[in-house]
Amino acid sequence: MEEEAKKAYEIAFLIRAEEAISDVLGVLKHKGGEIDFEGALRQIALAYPVEKETQAFLGHCHFRLAPERLAPLSHALRIHKQVLRFLVVTPPFLKNAATVVSRQRQKISLREPFLQKKAVLPLSNEDIEKKIGEILQ
Repeated sequence: MEEEAKKAYEIAFLIRAEEAISDVLGVLKHKGGEIDFEGALRQIALAYPVEKETQAFLGHCHFRLAPERLAPLSHALRIHKQVLRFLVVTPPFLKNAATVVSRQRQKISLREPFLQKKAVLPLSNEDIEKKIGEILQ
């Protein structure tokens, strides 16, 4: 697969046993994912039972994968016995920086009329009639 065709994702998952981390990473690699970062695995108490489990191991990692391979990956994780829950997202820090800059510029341009108050002189009736005539033509 081409390097440009892969997109960055982050996955967070709950697994039954600590040893199941190798299964999750194996599924990621088997489906064509390239793991960039693997977070620490920690045991947590669940707020409510999930598939009759009250304790689970929480982990996360960043990986790159072709978008068309995401559905098969989700299916493989959904049917895996050791995986209780998982969530795949596009990390917000990897989104296009140009989009963020353009949004900031839009916010500034929207605020400019309020920042730069100009003196507004009242228009006479003749001036108003001229403006209306220009608009109607």
